[in-house]
Order: sequence, then C-alpha cells, then structure tokens
Amino acid sequence: MPKAHIVIIQNTIDTSPAIVETLRSNGYRAEVIPAGPDSIKTADGRSPDIVIAGDSTGSSSALDAALSLRDRCQAPIIWLSSKIDDGDRPRAALVPHLTIISPPCTNSGLMYAIETALGSWRREQELVKRADLYRLIVESANSIILRMDTSGTILYLNDFGLKFFGFTKEDSSGRNVIGTIVPPVDTAGRDLAAMIADIGKNPDRYVKNENENMRSDGSKVYVAWTNRAIHDENGALSAILCVGNDITARKEAEEALERSLEEKSTLLRELQHRVKNNLTILSMLLSMEARNLGEGHAKRIINDILNRIKTMATLYESLYSAENLTHLDFNGYIAHLARTLFKTFTIESQNMQLVTNLDEMRIDLKRAVPAGLILNELLTNAAKYAFYGRESGTITVELRGENDHAVLTVSDNGIGLPEAFALGKSTGTGLNLVGTLSRQLGGEFSIESGAGTTARISFPLPQAG
Repeated sequence: MPKAHIVIIQNTIDTSPAIVETLRSNGYRAEVIPAGPDSIKTADGRSPDIVIAGDSTGSSSALDAALSLRDRCQAPIIWLSSKIDDGDRPRAALVPHLTIISPPCTNSGLMYAIETALGSWRREQELVKRADLYRLIVESANSIILRMDTSGTILYLNDFGLKFFGFTKEDSSGRNVIGTIVPPVDTAGRDLAAMIADIGKNPDRYVKNENENMRSDGSKVYVAWTNRAIHDENGALSAILCVGNDITARKEAEEALERSLEEKSTLLRELQHRVKNNLTILSMLLSMEARNLGEGHAKRIINDILNRIKTMATLYESLYSAENLTHLDFNGYIAHLARTLFKTFTIESQNMQLVTNLDEMRIDLKRAVPAGLILNELLTNAAKYAFYGRESGTITVELRGENDHAVLTVSDNGIGLPEAFALGKSTGTGLNLVGTLSRQLGGEFSIESGAGTTARISFPLPQAG
C-alpha cells in the first residue's frame, strides 16, 4: 500500500518524469492531472492526500486550483513558486497547510516538504477524529456533562443534561447554575450558592458531592456529581468539568425509609413509655395491697414480684431515653437497676453497701430482660440471706467481657451458703428462676460459698455486624 496519494497539477509546474519517478520510488502513488476547475477530480474520484502545484508559467491558475481544492478536500498543498505577488499573498493565506518551495527544488527538499506536510496533516486529522469521537461520546452519554467557569456560569451542557433539566442550549448557555439548575438554598436549608462559589475556588474539595438540583419546571431532583478542575496553558484554573448522575429515586427511597424509621421509632418509644407507665401503675397497686398485709409470707411474695416488675420497668425507662432502640448500654442498665433495687433493700437494713465494677458493653433487648431479672434475683437473695444476724455487709456487682461473653457476678461478704446447699436441689423460686433464665440466654450459672457467696452467670453476646 502506498504511503500517500499525491496529485501533481500539470502545466503549472515542471511535471517531468523524474519528479513522478522520484515520488514513486519513495513509496508514494503519484498522479498527474490537468490544471483547471476540475483539477481536484482524481482518477478514482477520491480526494488526494497531498497536492503539488506552482506558478512556473507565471499564471495564478495553480492558486485558483488550490483555493478551489481547499473547499473540497482540505488536502495539504506544496506550492513551487519563484515568487509570490503581493496581490496573491492574502489569497495564499487562505489556503490551509500550504508549503511554499522556491526553486531550485532538489529531490531531497521536495521529499522533506512532503513528509513534513503529511505528518502535520495526519496528526491534525487524528486530533480531529479524536475530538469528533469525544464529542460523540459526550453527546451520547447517559450522564449530565456540564462545564462551567469559576463563577458558576454555564459554558456547556450536553444533550442529556439539557433534556434532564428541561432546557435548550439557548436557554442555558451563559446563565449561572444558581437559579438555573441549582437552587440557592435546598429544602434542608443547605446554602448551595455558597457551595458553588467554593467549588469555583477550591474544586479539589468537591471531587465528589451530592446535592439537590432543580429542573426548568421547578421540580426537585438529586444528582451525584464528579468534578474536575480545568486549567489553562498557564496553569490557572479556568473552568470546572462536572459529570452528574441522577440519584433522585435513591434519595427519595432513603428519605421515605428515614421517615418510616422515624415514625416507627416514635411509635416504639411511645409504646415503651406506656409499658413503663403501666408497669409503674401495677407496681403501685401491688404496693398498696402489700401495705394492707401484715408481715409474713404473702407480703414477701408481693415484694419479690414488685422488684421483678421494677426490673422490667427500669429496662423500658432505659430504652425510652436511649438513642438506639435495638441495643442499650448494658453497664449503664446494670448500674441503674442495681441502685434502684438496693434502695428497696436498705429500707430494712441501712448498713448494707453496694459496690459496682462494670465494663462497658452493649446488649440486645432479647438478652437485656432475662439478664436484668437474673440480677434482681441474685441481689434479692443476697440482701435477704447473706447478712442474717449481722449489722452490716457489702454486696458487689461486677460485669466483665470475656471471649465474646458477658460475665455477671454478684458476690457478698456475708455468712455464706448452708452446708447442705446444692444448686440442683434448691427449691427456692429465685434460684430456680435464675437457672431457667440462664438457659434461655444460652449461658452457664454457678454459685459458690467461701468468705461469703459468689453467684456468676456467663452468656454469649451477639457478634458485631
């Protein structure tokens, strides 16, 4: 395949066989055609890659042919001329890719001129093709492509962007994005005018951002933008290229979900508050009944039930004030519950002390209720039996995290367990309830006696994530 198709316009220069042979020997396809209006018509009807012409006869017909050729094929022209008349200079300036060679013209000089002209021409054509390809990509992209200056003035908006926002090129070009496709302040009160001004000064801070936008009819849309700074040849910031994708459906779904969660959270908090109030009312009714009873077994049973109700009421009180409705601070719940229960015990024994050593951890609601009831039973037993016949004593509540387990310990420095005590044979309601709740938690319960009594419950905590 020849390196290029060269047309030589006959009668305007010396078309000796030597020139044609030189071109062909250098790998070019050379074709000689007559001068005149139809000189651009080659043998196969295609535009040439380069034209060689001149005015060796003193005629300006070669320039006429070059001007005619310029409008049809834009091929580079090698013009062999001994001189250029002043009258021809303005016309010659109109011919793109024009190379003028003054005689004598050597073969090497002609080859250099041809190769230089072709190289320049082909590089330009490649750039044009790339520009056309980029333009096609931009115009056919299913994304908004916006170019704005540093003040926010719209310099370019592709067809997709025009259709998306509902504008024509005439409507959008030269207008500021604020008030055109971006509201000055969004519905959440965010100052978008200040944001656009800051993007114009510091685009690197906004490589990616999401914000509310608006269409020509005023309807609200959301767009995720990717922004890139454009600099001029001196390195100065001249414009911002913004590529946007419509995320309105996603945002609306997020907002709907957020509203739904907020409504459910409000309802759940209200439900928890009402449950807590109902438990409080139930506790008050039982207290009134207990006051009408004399000291004895029935009153002790009612008081035990009251403490269990208070335990559950404390849980709902903690949930009502918590930020997270699915988990709560276990250590805070245990501390509050222990203090609340201890106030009840110290009515009968003012010399008891409570000590708490609690690790920070969170617990889900499914485990919080049985864990709280276990603490209630263990504290109740310690307060009732640990210091029988003594004037004072200390109850210690510890919470530790060990290997993804919570370890809750209630110990005292009291008289210890009876010698014949066996956990599996205990007939007390409290310890039997602790055993049942421990199994419900998937945990292990143990109790031992020495210098006092130590009861320990270990159960797994849910894995994060």
